[in-house]
Amino acid sequence: MVGRWSESARASYAASPIRFAGFVENLSRVLRGGILPVPLKSGSGLCTKILAALAQGVPVVTTPVGAEGLGVPDGCGCLVRSYPAEFATAAVELAREPELWSRVASSGMRAVACTYSRESVHRRRNEIYSAVVKAHSAAGRVGVEHG
Repeated sequence: MVGRWSESARASYAASPIRFAGFVENLSRVLRGGILPVPLKSGSGLCTKILAALAQGVPVVTTPVGAEGLGVPDGCGCLVRSYPAEFATAAVELAREPELWSRVASSGMRAVACTYSRESVHRRRNEIYSAVVKAHSAAGRVGVEHG
């Protein structure tokens, strides 16, 4: 587990195979070969970590909130589960089934490479700019005043 954890939380997992790494400088080294659980119920802020994990071939188990806006469907890099028991089952299945882990990891890498490649991002940016220019031009033709 990465990040700050209380002593009581650490103690409650003492008999488990879970390791606590604390703050790490190089997250990619810690993620390699693992699973990234992101049990978000509200808020955001972990999108870049999820995308970084997927780009490195690390499968993610998250909630619908965690997957929101990523453009990565369930089973394609992320296993999206709504309820704690489903979330836990998905994480355990990834840990125990190397073929599932590999399939989800590979599809996540492909999805991120396709959706977030430099070329894809530039193309989408240019499409947005073109749409804005077109809308602005159309608004100007119908006599909309800009203040």
